[in-house]
Amino acid sequence: MEFPEEKYYRLNYILLSSIGLWPYDNCSIKQIQVILSLLIYISFFAVQFMKLFVPEYSLDLLLEVLAINFLILIWFIKYVAFSSVMENIKQLRNCVRSHWSILVDDREIDILHKYAKIGKQSTIAIAICVYFGIVSFTLVQYIPDLLDIVMPLNESRPRMLLHQTKYFANQQNYFHIIMIHEAIGLLLSGTTGVAAETFLLVSSLHAFGMFKIASYRMERMLSIDVSQIPIAKSYIIFHDKITAAVDIHRRAIEFSDLLKAKFGLSYLFMAVTAICSATVSLFRLFRIMTMQQEKMEIVKLLCYVVFLFLFLIVANFVGQEFINRDSHVHRTICNTKWYNAPLKIQKFVLFLIRKTIKSYKIDAAGLFSPSFEGLATCKEELKILQEYYYTAKLLTFIGACTRTEMSCMADSYYTINRNLLLCVGLWPYQGFGFRCILITFITLVLLSSVVFQLTTFVTKEYSMELLLKILAYSIPWLSYMLKYNLFCLNMKKMRGLVERVRFDWSELNNARELEIIKRYSAIGRFITLVTTLFIYMSIFGFVVVQLAANFILDYIITAANESRPRRLPAEAECFVDQEKYFTLLMSYVFLVVICGLTTVIAIETLFMSYTQHACGLFEVANCRVEQALHKGMARDIISVAEKNTIICQGIVSAVDVHRKAIEFIEMSITSFKWVYFITLPITVLSLSINLYRLSRLITTEEYQDTITTLLFVLGHFWYLFFCNYLGQEVIDHSSNVFHKTYNVQWYTAPVKVQKLLLLVMQRSMRHCTIMIGGLFIPSLEGFATLTSMSLSYFMVIYSIQ
Repeated sequence: MEFPEEKYYRLNYILLSSIGLWPYDNCSIKQIQVILSLLIYISFFAVQFMKLFVPEYSLDLLLEVLAINFLILIWFIKYVAFSSVMENIKQLRNCVRSHWSILVDDREIDILHKYAKIGKQSTIAIAICVYFGIVSFTLVQYIPDLLDIVMPLNESRPRMLLHQTKYFANQQNYFHIIMIHEAIGLLLSGTTGVAAETFLLVSSLHAFGMFKIASYRMERMLSIDVSQIPIAKSYIIFHDKITAAVDIHRRAIEFSDLLKAKFGLSYLFMAVTAICSATVSLFRLFRIMTMQQEKMEIVKLLCYVVFLFLFLIVANFVGQEFINRDSHVHRTICNTKWYNAPLKIQKFVLFLIRKTIKSYKIDAAGLFSPSFEGLATCKEELKILQEYYYTAKLLTFIGACTRTEMSCMADSYYTINRNLLLCVGLWPYQGFGFRCILITFITLVLLSSVVFQLTTFVTKEYSMELLLKILAYSIPWLSYMLKYNLFCLNMKKMRGLVERVRFDWSELNNARELEIIKRYSAIGRFITLVTTLFIYMSIFGFVVVQLAANFILDYIITAANESRPRRLPAEAECFVDQEKYFTLLMSYVFLVVICGLTTVIAIETLFMSYTQHACGLFEVANCRVEQALHKGMARDIISVAEKNTIICQGIVSAVDVHRKAIEFIEMSITSFKWVYFITLPITVLSLSINLYRLSRLITTEEYQDTITTLLFVLGHFWYLFFCNYLGQEVIDHSSNVFHKTYNVQWYTAPVKVQKLLLLVMQRSMRHCTIMIGGLFIPSLEGFATLTSMSLSYFMVIYSIQ
């Protein structure tokens, strides 16, 4: 009998079986496979460490040996860990089968099918990448043989291994035998990594599916309409369904605990080894680059470093997903209409909220919790070594080529945002053909601005001043290009945000609520207007200064026998005569500046305006709570039951708008998270480089470059403050819901209302935040963190100059 999950996990079983780690294989064959694999690992380590016991010993030799051995040691640890917990793999498999067997709904089965399919596809992709890398690594060492065939010399080219080994034999004569041993060692290590990691990945995805099913059961239970069901019967229905939801959530946590208990310690050792390996590889890479040694070694070490960082990123990403999935259960409970459930069920819901308010985390032997915060901790260990390396005239034409559907009262507050987005092809209601043309054009302009600066290294002699100048200009424009293209990928989600804003306006009940949302929208419009005017006035000033410096002064200062030398504001190599085509090149620079900065203000002001809208919704929630408990709310009503019903309805409407505010924030995060996840680290890096460049220029007489760099630094600080201030606004307004609820006269309300308020306060204790990639929360504290990080990076670079 084939179980439904077998077709998804068959490849994982085959990979584990190939290296003796599948517990259902024949015991004798399995023992032979394990012993043979351990002998291969030991021999692989031995032939490399023997190289250290030679007269030619040096620090570079030690680093080269350690770099590859630390990498192989990671998978040796994984192999030993898996072989020691083989019986627990049976337990995990039995849990998976039991989970599939208890599903009662087609939607629940589809959820597990979806996550199992993702696991299968991930396994195939990882296996292809790893085996392709192993084959490429092996074949590269046969390049001399290929060159002897294609371009023969008088003598055969010497063959070279890509890593140091000592076989006590002539490597040229026994090259093929040595390569077979190396290929077997690499194949075993790669198969261990693929088999073990993909098995744990599909197991983790199964746990994510269980958390998702728990959320689905909670949502389905609390969406039942009880108005037509007798109270006694509704209680039984709710009780059965909430029991089923709690059961699946408990099973998900137990399954995750089993993964954590059996593999947490091995991941701790692997993480420490990976950090050591990355440190050694980075240090060796720095030495090679400074001594200008062979490029093949640089490429090899770069591959090591990239692989290790990908390993750390994926491991911490999976840990973060455990946190996110359990948090999703909490958000699902809070965002459903739990207030429609019977009173006894609301008590159960309160227990669930308390249980899930603290997100579930996996940890490595209780010492390290994989997450994006954990990833930042890993990177902090490597920070010191890492620092070594490191158009308004178009509106009429555009309006004629676009179609808009702005008819809502809210649209008047977003007119400037719409026009800015129209200019750069990011308005979701824009004509598809014209939008594609604009996106292609602006992408090419921004991409070419980065490429033409980097090609300067081809024609000019390398120097630190040249490197800093190119990085100071190219990194910001690289971030603009990435921001623009990432935003283009989320165009459909932007349409959803626009429609959601209109819907929120249409749901407001009275003039006071409309005044609140209008006030916050007006604040967003005012900031958008001021920012747009400031940016375009700065662009105008830049154009005037460049025209004056390169054209006008030639006519004013007539005493000079020759024209003053003209130069572009940034280093760029377009492979044409710059003097001959200077006017054309300067026009291109102006176009690049306009496109880049228009992209920035269009995206940033839109996010700011939507943040203000969310803050307005939080304030409307406060208003509804105050109105519901206001003494004059039900003054003319004599019936106590009717009065209590009106107050309850007021609290329910407040909870509803609070939930909508949180949902809007989550929709905004989904649309903008990758934009900021990519651009904020680039901004920190760019700020550090510009600070370092400013420290070098401030003692020279290059006044123009000094002023430009100072403006760049101030612009970076302004951008970081702007982004973090928006995050702080969301935190403050969401926390105000808790304070306002507590400060009203809740103690005079009926008991049923007090229980509703208790749930409201329980939910609002957990502040709503704009989490970027699960790693960083924008706030004033976050601004201080990013500023401190930039200054510390600058000090490290400055100290090693």
